[in-house]
Amino acid sequence: MPKQCGPVRITGTIDNVCFYKMDGKYYARMKSSLTRKRVLKDPKFQLTRIHAVLLGEASTIASRIYRRINGERKKHALYREMTGRAIYMLREGKDKEAVFQCLSGQYLKLQPIAKVAPELHRKKVVKGDKPSYTDKIHFSTPEIKRTYSVANTTLLPAKRRRRCSRAMDRWGKQHEAGP
Repeated sequence: MPKQCGPVRITGTIDNVCFYKMDGKYYARMKSSLTRKRVLKDPKFQLTRIHAVLLGEASTIASRIYRRINGERKKHALYREMTGRAIYMLREGKDKEAVFQCLSGQYLKLQPIAKVAPELHRKKVVKGDKPSYTDKIHFSTPEIKRTYSVANTTLLPAKRRRRCSRAMDRWGKQHEAGP
């Protein structure tokens, strides 16, 4: 990109040259002949429109899952990774809900089924003539949920893994054969 030099720096368009400021520096470029109307109507941009729709659906699915992630795992790179995997599965022909369930199983942590209640153990101790009791509190380990419940449906982990691997296998076979 050519940089602007001289005492006067401008932003805007003069004839077919666009002047703009980016990161504190001034640049110039030729005005593009590409218009919104051409991208939306021209058959040459049909794949661009299809990929834009796929990206929109995939980013919606990824954002629904990303909002449920807590803590240090929540990074923008993870969101981009989820979006990429969602696009991959949507290209396979999976519907949105199946993609959502598959990605939920991969990225959301297992949740405990119930809260852990402490158990109270009493031990009888005899001191002199009077018996007394000492209390000891014991916490049991929580049960871990082994199924994923998303949108009122339950999907077992093994079944979920098989569905994802089948989709990946189908995609690989299609692309090995070539166009």
